[in-house]
Amino acid sequence: MYPYFAFDISLLRNEAAHKGIVSSIDAEDMAYNLVLDLNTLSQMVKSESYDKFIPVIMTHDNMIKWTPDAVGNSDALYDQLLREFLSLDKIANTHFWKLLKEPEKYKDEIEFYRVKDLPAGMIDLPGIVGVMSALIKSEGFWRALHRLLNDYTSPTFQWREAIDFAKRMRDDYIADLVGGAKSECIEVSKILNGIKY
Repeated sequence: MYPYFAFDISLLRNEAAHKGIVSSIDAEDMAYNLVLDLNTLSQMVKSESYDKFIPVIMTHDNMIKWTPDAVGNSDALYDQLLREFLSLDKIANTHFWKLLKEPEKYKDEIEFYRVKDLPAGMIDLPGIVGVMSALIKSEGFWRALHRLLNDYTSPTFQWREAIDFAKRMRDDYIADLVGGAKSECIEVSKILNGIKY
């Protein structure tokens, strides 16, 4: 698509510049092809930027409906968050996971979605990304992942999708975590290192 687009533009520009008129190209066909090329390019740019935010919005929509246990058990909330991320693992693209790990690298894109004069009690997309990024780096999230691996890995049963998810998360985050989150990640790593499959 790109070489065709570049060739058509340069051919059109050169002919117009040298002759003052475009005669060797069917102008209607050229205009049609240029519109198609520009549409394709704009869709590609939009998709690369927007697609990473779809799982963020889906997760937030589900988080709104969550209810903790009667006593406000934060472990239950982290367990729900972990299950949500596991369900997204196969459909979310790598940009989603990079966004949660390093939102500062996507600051310009995130800020585009900031809502000015946001009403009290509401949260916009930059706020949602910030909250999710903080949650995934928290001790509670890694404790939930530790519990999940304890519950679903044994010599007779292994939840492979959860194991693969845990390995990727460990590899991506272990160097960046601190405090209790780092300790829990190390415990997750010990379990993963003992799994044979």
